[in-house]
Amino acid sequence: MSSGVYRLHKCQVRYEILSEGVLPKDFKQIEMSNWTALLGLEQGVKVRHTSRSWIVHIETLYGGSPAELGAMAKSLADRVAKALMLNYGCRLGEGMPERVKALEGKVEALHMDLTELISALKQLFNLESDPEKRQRDQMRADTYRT
Repeated sequence: MSSGVYRLHKCQVRYEILSEGVLPKDFKQIEMSNWTALLGLEQGVKVRHTSRSWIVHIETLYGGSPAELGAMAKSLADRVAKALMLNYGCRLGEGMPERVKALEGKVEALHMDLTELISALKQLFNLESDPEKRQRDQMRADTYRT
């Protein structure tokens, strides 16, 4: 069986604020319905401050399995949360995955499986053979369908 690559897309990890620290001055303020969010980058990763939590936005990760991607996302988010606590003096709770837009996987493996299937079908029907052999192959294939 061939291996493939999995992709985790737009994952968010929420950290509850246990005690607030200073707020970043260089973050962009976004007016929401009845509150203001702060958006910025910490260690090159997008973060958002709300009234109750810090949310780490992980755009895209690639890995060999869904479990590996989950561990990578959690590790990256925890590292960013630790930097937030050190830089701004806040205390954060344990990170909880909030949202994952997409987890896609094994695209290459699917392509290889389809290539192998097409090759096997070509051999089964032997498209380059003479008409009599093609008719025998077709009859043999029909017996598998019934």
